[in-house]
Amino acid sequence: MDMRFFVEIGQHQIEVEDRVLLYVKSELQPTEYTVRSDFGDSVWCKMGTSLIGVCYRSNNSLIVGTDNNAKLCELIKEVSDDNVLVMGDFNFPEINWSSSTVNASGNTESA
Repeated sequence: MDMRFFVEIGQHQIEVEDRVLLYVKSELQPTEYTVRSDFGDSVWCKMGTSLIGVCYRSNNSLIVGTDNNAKLCELIKEVSDDNVLVMGDFNFPEINWSSSTVNASGNTESA
């Protein structure tokens, strides 16, 4: 299903085709922020000195390709120099958030 949205950011109206949306009150004066990364499912805005982003990491390599994790890492490197808040669904079921460990293929590593 093709879903398109039109979102107003300040004086600009942008068309959104992705599966990710970020709603910000206009009183907070957000401005659209474009990343250089090829990671597809994310949307970003700047508010003052802070960068806010929402990401969706699909775990279906038939849709996003086998290099999706590398693209996500590139995105994180790109935005890591700013005051940044990243939210989203990263589809990492191996992470145990309570114990800060990762269980991948029977191995447990510190997260």
